[in-house]
Amino acid sequence: PIAEVTWRSILRCCNNSKADLQTAQVQHSLAVLLIRQRKFMEARQLLESSLKTREVLTGADSLVSAATMTTLATVYETEGHYSKAEKGCRKAIRVFSLHDPNGQAMASALNNLGTVLKSEGSFSESAAALEKALEIQTRLFGLDSIEVATTQCNIAVVYRLLGDIEKSKCNGQSALQIFQKKLLPNDPKVAIA
Repeated sequence: PIAEVTWRSILRCCNNSKADLQTAQVQHSLAVLLIRQRKFMEARQLLESSLKTREVLTGADSLVSAATMTTLATVYETEGHYSKAEKGCRKAIRVFSLHDPNGQAMASALNNLGTVLKSEGSFSESAAALEKALEIQTRLFGLDSIEVATTQCNIAVVYRLLGDIEKSKCNGQSALQIFQKKLLPNDPKVAIA
């Protein structure tokens, strides 16, 4: 809670002035913390406010707006608002494709889109988005990174849902090997893989 108290204090100071990019960044940062605490409704409200400010001040096609869209999409998905989540992911992907098509933010947005599409039952589209995310992450982080393993877990689930047991097993085993190498044995990600 110390971090939360600190961010809230900073936000109160920012709120005494007009809406600006500093306030939007503080809202975004506090929202990320609240997501970790599973306080999704408050996180959503902060992210929606941050996004509105960022779009007005930097444009809807700015990288900071797209970053907030991606984070907001994860909240929408968690709350079961899949169409809003998908729309946010697709918009962020469009922006990242203009500015940094092979960057970490693009990989994150593609991964988020893949999980949303899986939740909506669009398994083939989900697999395609996740495979693109995996390609970028492999280039950025290497074959044995936690990011790659996490995406491989997502891919394994989607291929299992598609009935492609071989691809599911291959991705799941690869993810498990990375998790076992990089994480403690009792880490939840090891059990999930």
